[in-house]
Formats: sequence, structure tokens, C-alpha cells
Amino acid sequence: MQSKKRIDDSIKYGTVYTTVIMFVGLIAIEIIANPLSSGFGLSGETQSLCIGAMRIVSASFVFAGINIAFQGMFQAINGGMQSLIVSVCRQLVFVLPLTWVFTMLVNQSICGEWIIWLAVPVAEILSAVISVVLMKKLYKKQINGLTA
Repeated sequence: MQSKKRIDDSIKYGTVYTTVIMFVGLIAIEIIANPLSSGFGLSGETQSLCIGAMRIVSASFVFAGINIAFQGMFQAINGGMQSLIVSVCRQLVFVLPLTWVFTMLVNQSICGEWIIWLAVPVAEILSAVISVVLMKKLYKKQINGLTA
């Protein structure tokens, strides 16, 4: 509809709602990590690793939600390339090299195995920064000139 106010509201409320929902998911996983892992019949060291992985990865939920919301917004305002960039960053550019680096740290006994799971939240945070930068650029190009 080419309405700047409508687009602004969509960006604001979409980001806020997504962040709140993902924060609730983060809290839920933190609370139910132990009972959830028990449901898989895990025990001992395996259960401990599973709980640790769930808690570390759940830290990325808020940033993943922001990235996913921005990807949808990009597509809605003719920013398909920006959406693709964020997706590739989230799933490939950051997570794979970080996982490799963290694995090397574990192999050299510098850190425990838990650090490998940090690749997911770090990749989401870096991608969220890119999302914000891309949104600011696209906003200036596509939306600033619209009327309320």
C-alpha cells in the first residue's frame, strides 16, 4: 500500500513480538532442558552434554527470531537479496567456520566440548548485526521517500 506508517509499524511490532516470543522460548528451554533430555532416555554424560547444548543453543533464539523477522520484512519490501544474505550468513558463512575454529580449540585441549555449541549463538548475533545494517540501508532506499 506504500504507507510509510504501516511499514514502520510492521517493522516495530514484528520485531518486538518476535523478540518476546523467542525470549519466552529461551526461558522455556532453560527451565525444561533437564526433563526434556530425560524424555529421550539419555543418562549420564550424554544427558549432561544434551542439556548443555540445549541451554547454549537456546541463547541464540532471540537473535534467530530477529533474523527470521527481518528476512520476512526484507522480502515484503523488495529486499530478496538482503534476505538471502542474512540466510547464508546464518547457516553457512558464520556457523561453519566458527564450528571449525571451536573444534580446533577443543582438539588442542584449550576449551571443553561445550564451546562448539557457541557457534550457533555467535553466528546468530553476527547475522543480526548484518540484518540491522541491511535494514537501515534498505529502509533509506525503499521507505524513507514514502508518505505517511
